[in-house]
Amino acid sequence: MFYRDDDDDDDDKKLYSVQTLDCSRFYWDLFMLNLLIANLIILPVIIAFFNDDLSAHWIAFNSISDTFFLLDLIINFRTGLY
Repeated sequence: MFYRDDDDDDDDKKLYSVQTLDCSRFYWDLFMLNLLIANLIILPVIIAFFNDDLSAHWIAFNSISDTFFLLDLIINFRTGLY
């Protein structure tokens, strides 16, 4: 998923970038789409019906999905367009 940018000879300036048409990028986008759909369905139900009794499972799901969304943001900033 990450490739080195070999345009520069200096090792300190070599940056990692994500290729747009890479197969692993496609699967990452599918995973993020499924996580987004799960959040669109599950979170409104939790807020509407289970607001008083939030269990550790719901809090863990929300924290993990937020972490993946933050990681997706970082990966999108590292994606090169050509």
